[in-house]
Amino acid sequence: MSVHTDLKAQIKANISAITGINKVFGYEKGELEYPAAIVVLDGIESMADSTNSNDRKYTYRVSVYQEMVDDGVGAEEAEDRIDNLVDSIISKFENDWDLAGLAYNTAIKGITAYQDRGNQCRVVQFTIEAFCNITLT
Repeated sequence: MSVHTDLKAQIKANISAITGINKVFGYEKGELEYPAAIVVLDGIESMADSTNSNDRKYTYRVSVYQEMVDDGVGAEEAEDRIDNLVDSIISKFENDWDLAGLAYNTAIKGITAYQDRGNQCRVVQFTIEAFCNITLT
């Protein structure tokens, strides 16, 4: 496995452990089991740290979706479900700030929105930045 795949697996594991999220996918998917999360790599930055190591920042986008119409929950219930997940998600990553020892630090920030995925969804999107020091070979 690589640093990226290990980080992504740990992020998925953290989100899967949160009560109230039915399924976590590591790729964009059409049909979801709501509420569901999708974790994808959003960007990578690398900067020299010393002659034999680099600092890398891996940025992941985590989108948590709750459908509003088709499963009959309605806008208010969809909003409540997303609202109830926000602090749980933030706390999970604050408590696992080094992603099980894979990173030396992480940062998390989020936004909420409505999105049309073929049906109306309430969505909260988090950006998780994982900072790692990589030894050069």
